[in-house]
Amino acid sequence: HGLLRRGMQTLLRQRCGPDAVHANALATAQALATIGAREDAFALYVERGAPEAAIELLDTLAETWARSGQAALLTRALEQLPAVLVDRRPWLGFWAGQALLGANEEMARGWFERAYASFEAAHDESGMRIAAACVVTAFGLEYGDIRSFDAWLARHVGGGGGTRVPRGGRERAVEGRCVDAG
Repeated sequence: HGLLRRGMQTLLRQRCGPDAVHANALATAQALATIGAREDAFALYVERGAPEAAIELLDTLAETWARSGQAALLTRALEQLPAVLVDRRPWLGFWAGQALLGANEEMARGWFERAYASFEAAHDESGMRIAAACVVTAFGLEYGDIRSFDAWLARHVGGGGGTRVPRGGRERAVEGRCVDAG
């Protein structure tokens, strides 16, 4: 498959030039995404230097990967994108943290902290609240360095963490984890 693909790219480049190859690859990625092959489309967008299109697809993949425990796949995908783009989408950091819970709480906590900062920049109090709660959860699972635990607990309480979440609200606890119900 890879050899055939490279051969076709070489032929296309020889006949039409590098701009046509790039345009064809982007059109192929879009077609793949349309038919539901989002992972393949994501890889093609990254390969062809289209991080904005890739991150749009990752928005739709991150929750699925996190819920199925594919932490390595999700974090590897996030590493392929510019940090500036990732930080503009706090839910990506949140889902990376969710995927890492139970496997690497220190890394999970780092992603939740990063998500919190992005939610804060976006003035998303609900997101800040859930990210802070997940930092606290990660501390509880890790039994690691808890020097900043009090600060995160205060952020959670300050964001309304002591109030009851209304039925039908975006946040809810599932299996002891913080998740977005939306």
